Amino acid sequence: SYLHTITGIPLSEERELITRDGRIVPVLLRAVPRANAEGVVIGTQASYIDITERKKVELAEREQRLLAESLRDTALILNSALGFDELLDRILENIERVAPFRAANITIVKDGVTRIVRTRHHSIIDAHDQVPNDPIPLDDLPTFKEMADSLLPLVVPDTSDDPHWSDIPGHGWIRSYIGVPIHKGETLIGFLNVNHDIPSFFTAQHAERLQAFAHHAAIALENARLFEQSQNEIAERKQAEEALRESEDRFRSHIQQANDYIFTLNPIGQITGVNRVMCETLGYAESELVGMSALELVAPDHRSQVAQTLQRIWNGESIDVFEVPIQPRMGETIFVQIRGRAIYKEGKLVETLHIARDVTEQI
Repeated sequence: SYLHTITGIPLSEERELITRDGRIVPVLLRAVPRANAEGVVIGTQASYIDITERKKVELAEREQRLLAESLRDTALILNSALGFDELLDRILENIERVAPFRAANITIVKDGVTRIVRTRHHSIIDAHDQVPNDPIPLDDLPTFKEMADSLLPLVVPDTSDDPHWSDIPGHGWIRSYIGVPIHKGETLIGFLNVNHDIPSFFTAQHAERLQAFAHHAAIALENARLFEQSQNEIAERKQAEEALRESEDRFRSHIQQANDYIFTLNPIGQITGVNRVMCETLGYAESELVGMSALELVAPDHRSQVAQTLQRIWNGESIDVFEVPIQPRMGETIFVQIRGRAIYKEGKLVETLHIARDVTEQI
């Protein structure tokens, strides 16, 4: 400033003045040199203009721009390929840009119990002072309970004298707090919590900003829940399929070891499956029997009657047992008693299962 005045150059710059009562006031200093008749600089004429309101507007614009950028970045990462934990980390990082904190966390509520799923803190917080991650019943936390009932943010300017605050081990360093419920419609999902060690650090304006991030957190947590649900359903389906395969393998093993003839037929009476005993007794390979019409094995003068009986089974009628003479490839006719039952798939009859017992010696 001195150099400006002695060189005759006008000065205009922002400064801060301290008032008698200790307030800091932003001002614009304007100084112009004063010269005598000979043009020699003999002094300076200066004025101070209070620019407090202008600074407030500039700060508000800067904060609004930062909020918009942070929200835009958060919205973008929701559609990215980030993992769940990394996604929550990025949400907490963006929150810090608009509501600086010493520690913050995202807590979920499930079956009436709260659990922290992601946290972010600074080294100023000692390891033994960090908020514990143990599950805590929602009803044991008055702060959370109030937000759960109202679904509205809660600001605790000073935890030392606020009735909302519940003293929990690990929270001793917290002096200012904001909690914002994370919810989808009327359904509570969890809470977004930010903490500071300076009393009265947080304001209602911070809480208003955090509500937008709570909406993004709700989307992330709901997507994670749906993904977990789909993974569980896939795992359950795979387990069911594996159990079914094992059951079918055991069933096939039992069929192959059985002494009775066991076979299955499709809707047009073709053999779709047959066991070893039936193949060996009739003198056919399995590949020869599969695809053959079952009526080809029946004595000619009984085919019409057997066809009618099979049709009755396909029509849903329950037939306990019927006797059929069948002809092996070589040798004499074999008399068998056949039991049959329908096999349904998704409510539709797809196959019939038959067990035939040789009763030739009884005739």
